[in-house]
Amino acid sequence: MKKLFKSKSENFVVSAIIENDVIDRTSLSKVTGMSLPAISKIVRNLIDRGIVEEIGTSTSSGGRKPILLKFNSYYRFAVGIKIGLGYACVIVTDFVGDVILRFVEHFDSSANPENTLMRLLEKSKERIKSSGIEIKKIIGIGVAISGSVDQEKGTLIFSSILGWENVEISKIFNKVMKVPVVVLNDVKSFTLAQIWKGAKKEYKNFLVVTIGTGIGLGIVTGRKLYVGNGNAGEFGHIVVNPDGEKCTCGRKGCLETEVSFGALVRKIKAQHSFEIDKVISVSKENEGEETLLQILRMTKEKNEGLFKSSFENFKKFLGIALVDLVNIFNPPLIILGGEILEFGEDFIKDVSNYIHDNAFNAF
Repeated sequence: MKKLFKSKSENFVVSAIIENDVIDRTSLSKVTGMSLPAISKIVRNLIDRGIVEEIGTSTSSGGRKPILLKFNSYYRFAVGIKIGLGYACVIVTDFVGDVILRFVEHFDSSANPENTLMRLLEKSKERIKSSGIEIKKIIGIGVAISGSVDQEKGTLIFSSILGWENVEISKIFNKVMKVPVVVLNDVKSFTLAQIWKGAKKEYKNFLVVTIGTGIGLGIVTGRKLYVGNGNAGEFGHIVVNPDGEKCTCGRKGCLETEVSFGALVRKIKAQHSFEIDKVISVSKENEGEETLLQILRMTKEKNEGLFKSSFENFKKFLGIALVDLVNIFNPPLIILGGEILEFGEDFIKDVSNYIHDNAFNAF
């Protein structure tokens, strides 16, 4: 793939324009330390290629009004794909990371992974085209997926939630779209998003905990993602109940067996007093995330007492685990993410109170 910018100086100028949103040439010369003739030449080149636009004039204390420059964020696009259990959330962003298109595709996670991913990207490509976005302007694809990932090879090593092993995602996607593909563990991807677009700049160190079908941890130090030897943050597989349920990883009593959609639904299934069978078979395991969400919504609507009781163990074990994190890392901030936040009002306050009551130096 050709480089978007021809030189380091050009890259530097574009970065300065993006950072300032709108800026004139004289101001650009000052913030970059480059001469005005050099700035004028680079800017002219960028305008000719459609990377930078002139958008009007600024006020002047005398003489000609300076022309304002703005980066054309629609110059190129990127695709992000979050692959979950039975679904994929697809977004397209402009060059500065603002989301301009979002949709969800569903799939059978028990089917052949390569065929599934090929069909997923082909369908996504068609939906992107039909939205009016030029496919040739897409410069890369970022994939977030649950499990252990070899980022260098773009390969999913193993996902206990999906039941997939040694899936060469980057190679598969390159058969459909000839652009760079970056594959990351979904929690690490979410954590990077918090560093770039989320958490306030004053927080140099913080933790990110995501809860959904599984549970994960992102560790940020000095606003950089800590990965250890590659897979740091397998928070969902710390053992909290040795006599508990068998986890998808093969062990018993992992945090994921007590704090996840599956854990909540298992408790509802065990004592359901209304017709959840219309949504899911009571005996069926490993359902898609959307189905598990449907059960939780249906339970909350039809039997609030059962819904609240299903959260008791969830709150207890999540509180214990987060207290351990606070005691180990003493973070100034923990960001909670994931689809579980739809039910945040049912557990966040109680868990926060537990942390404040039991952790040393709670934030």
